[in-house]
Amino acid sequence: VLCLATCKLLHTDVDNCNHFVQYIFSGSQDSSIGVWNVDTFQLKGCLLGHSRSVINLYVMNETVKAPLLLSTSRDNCICIWDIASLSLLFRITDLPSLVYDIAVVSLPSNAGYYLYGGCQDTNVFALSLSILPYLMRVHYERLKLQHRQQLEIEALKLKTHKKTKKKKKKDSVVADNSSTTKSSIANLSAL
Repeated sequence: VLCLATCKLLHTDVDNCNHFVQYIFSGSQDSSIGVWNVDTFQLKGCLLGHSRSVINLYVMNETVKAPLLLSTSRDNCICIWDIASLSLLFRITDLPSLVYDIAVVSLPSNAGYYLYGGCQDTNVFALSLSILPYLMRVHYERLKLQHRQQLEIEALKLKTHKKTKKKKKKDSVVADNSSTTKSSIANLSAL
């Protein structure tokens, strides 16, 4: 483990009860980010988006929809993750140098969020995250579409299963009738 970050997320369960779930994120040398549930000490999953060691993690709680996780890596890119769905939202690539540390600042007068990074070559850069609300909206629309497609696939599987079951039952009735007819013919022949 090369770095850690924590986040508390409001979760709604199947009974529509709200409760907080706390996660620990661990950046590792194998390029993955482990997601650990603090209450159960169980690994919830791994975030895969980097190609080299993950060296820094930053939780951005200021977003309206859900907190975000930002990660830096020796692959010279920054990944922005949606913590609620544990999926990659955006990847900033082709940075000029290895980014060791990052911070997000909300500027006054609705200027938006800025991502600051401290680099190995001793430079500091600033990137506007003004596109972030748009990215989140597109991301959530994509998640809704994937969920809807998954529901359609499940419904199709269920429909196909019911048709197959009905056909097997019909074939079974036909087979039973066929064997009954054959035994009746055999009985008549015996007479």
